[in-house]
Formats: sequence, C-alpha cells, structure tokens
Amino acid sequence: MTAIVAVVERGKVYLGADSMVASGDTVIVSRDPKVWQAGPCVVGACGHAAWWELLRDRVEWDRVSRCESEREFRRELVDEIRSRGQSIGIDLRDDGEGDDDSVAGQALIGVGGALYLTDHYLTVTRVSEPHAAIGSGQGPALGVLYA
Repeated sequence: MTAIVAVVERGKVYLGADSMVASGDTVIVSRDPKVWQAGPCVVGACGHAAWWELLRDRVEWDRVSRCESEREFRRELVDEIRSRGQSIGIDLRDDGEGDDDSVAGQALIGVGGALYLTDHYLTVTRVSEPHAAIGSGQGPALGVLYA
C-alpha cells in the first residue's frame, strides 16, 4: 500500500511517503525514493515505476518552476512531461487517447508554497486543502491528516 502525503504550512510544502513497493505477490522495501527534491520543487509520485522514472529522471524541474504564473506553470509542466515521455517512447496525451497505461500514476508537487496534483492523463490541479494524499493508502492517510 503506497501512501504519499503532503502538508502545506506557513508557505512551505512538506511531503512524505512510505518505502514499500509491490510487484504481484512480492513486496519489498525500496531504496528508490517516492519523494524527492527536484530543484526548487518537491515531488512525490506513486504508480508504475516508469511514471516515477519519467518525473524523477527526465523532467527539467528548474525550467518548469521558473514560470511567472500558475497558468504558465500548469502549461509548462504538461508540455515538459509530455515531451520527455515522448523522447523515451511514452505517449501521454491529455485527452486520454493513446495513453500508455504502463506509466499510470499520480504525483504531488510542491513549488513556491503551492501544492499541485497531476497524473498520467496530464491533469494539473492546485490543491486547495492544507493537506493531501495519493496512492492506494490515500484513505487511511487522509484520515490521519484530518484527525
């Protein structure tokens, strides 16, 4: 069960995650982080390993984070994920057509004190709550955050 949690407090975004990875009936503790610092951004991803690798190893977060407005950030993030995915043979489209389900996943992104949620359909949403969670452990994690 993956749980990635985010808390926004006093203009800062904090992310945390578990370290378990499951593949079929096999469950291990992974050395690959589900949450990482990416330039001025903090990113937490869940889903298929290809999604993590795309976000962690391919996206140029420094370029994306320099956007002047929220609208520009969303557009640049979608363009960056799409183009980086295409460069390694992954077809991500925001219309849901032609998507490669082998990269299905979600991510929480903290930048400039704001928290965003995105997924492999390239939907980018600013989270209005002071906390959020993604992954199969989302329900229990949110229960603890709301307590």
